[in-house]
Amino acid sequence: MDQRERNQNATNVERALTNLTNAGFDFSRSQLIVVLKKLDELGYGEFKTGRRGWPSRFEWHYSITDVGRTALGLQDVVDDVSVDDEEIDADLDWLTHTFHLRPNLEIEIVLPTDLSPDEPKRFSQFITSIPFELG
Repeated sequence: MDQRERNQNATNVERALTNLTNAGFDFSRSQLIVVLKKLDELGYGEFKTGRRGWPSRFEWHYSITDVGRTALGLQDVVDDVSVDDEEIDADLDWLTHTFHLRPNLEIEIVLPTDLSPDEPKRFSQFITSIPFELG
C-alpha cells in the first residue's frame, strides 16, 4: 500500500480498492466495506454509503497516518483529525481506466469523472515528459 506522509480526512472506497489491488492485495469491494464498517463500529470514523453522485467513503475521526503507524506498532497514540474542508476530495467521483500497454501488461489510471477538456492533454504531456532509458 502506498505510504502516506500527508494526512487524509476521507478515504474513497474505489480509490482505496485500486490502491490495495495495485499493491498486490486481493480484496473485493464488499470485503473492504466490511473492514470500513468495522472501523466505524470501533469509532475510528464514519462509513458513508455513496448516494446522489457522492462516492462511498470512510470519513476519519482520527489521523489516518497515526492509525497506520499505530497498527504497525510504530506509535502508541492516535491523534484526532483536524478537519480542513479544502483537503477533502471525497466529493469527487473517480473512475478507473484500464490501458493495455502490451500483451499481459495492463495499467490502471484513476481519474475524476468530471475531467475537463484540457486535463487529458496535460496528462498526456506529462507522460511524454517522463525520461526513459533505452537499454
